[in-house]
Amino acid sequence: MSIIDFNLKATLGEFNLKAKSSFSKGINFIWGRSGNGKTTLLNSIAGFIPSLIGDVVINNNIIFSSKRSINIASEKRKISYVQQNERLFDHLTVIENVEFGYKFLNNSEKKITPSESLNLFEINQFKDYYPSQLSGGQKQRVALARSIARNGELLMLDEPL
Repeated sequence: MSIIDFNLKATLGEFNLKAKSSFSKGINFIWGRSGNGKTTLLNSIAGFIPSLIGDVVINNNIIFSSKRSINIASEKRKISYVQQNERLFDHLTVIENVEFGYKFLNNSEKKITPSESLNLFEINQFKDYYPSQLSGGQKQRVALARSIARNGELLMLDEPL
């Protein structure tokens, strides 16, 4: 049983993405040369690229289908995603960044709490800091903690290490 199936085409300027695959439960990866579209693919699955053709299915739920006119909003896709740069909210503290996605979850979706996520990545001592007060590695751990506290059905990591 696959956790994610996708068949996508997108054009961004001169770049054309064509990607089709099925991933099973567990750890899967996409690899290729720089500039081959790995980040574009992840951004497409996450719902950040608007002009797509194709389908994305996660846990047998269609989250995008150009033929069926289905396009679930990115914030409702139940995807936890760490992008290449940490993309923290500068005006929020570490704990507020980690709580960001968590606070939009229903109680039944809340499995890992922001506090547990802070402890997992050993950044609890920085919870009242702002991103400008953190090192690059600390920011990356905050981004990882936020993605885990999001409790998504799918965790996507775009070069997080």
